[in-house]
Amino acid sequence: MGTPARIVTPPNHWYSSALHFFHHIGVYVSDAFVSLFGMDAAHTFAVGAESLLKSKLGVLAWEAVQEVENMASGAEKNVAAFAKIAAGAKAAGLEVKDSLIRLLIEVAVSRLKGLFGTPTV
Repeated sequence: MGTPARIVTPPNHWYSSALHFFHHIGVYVSDAFVSLFGMDAAHTFAVGAESLLKSKLGVLAWEAVQEVENMASGAEKNVAAFAKIAAGAKAAGLEVKDSLIRLLIEVAVSRLKGLFGTPTV
């Protein structure tokens, strides 16, 4: 038997903590979102959702939802966005469950509707 592996984590620098703090402040949460979930839960969700949308798969979802925004019906939008994300994931070599694609679509739609987000300058 070998000895267990030890994971060494680098020390947190003050500027890393400060940047993390300011990123959390900079995420906008709509009043409707806050009224549904409460300020703390809404803000925590919004920060996590923004992080998801910055991932490789999240970027695919965000772009797909923006591309299909002007289609006639919600069902058409959903099918088209799903197809775009699935194709993009496959092209990138990512094996993704349908449920994760649907989750990302909903997160991107919520961001598009202005329920949360990082302000753009």
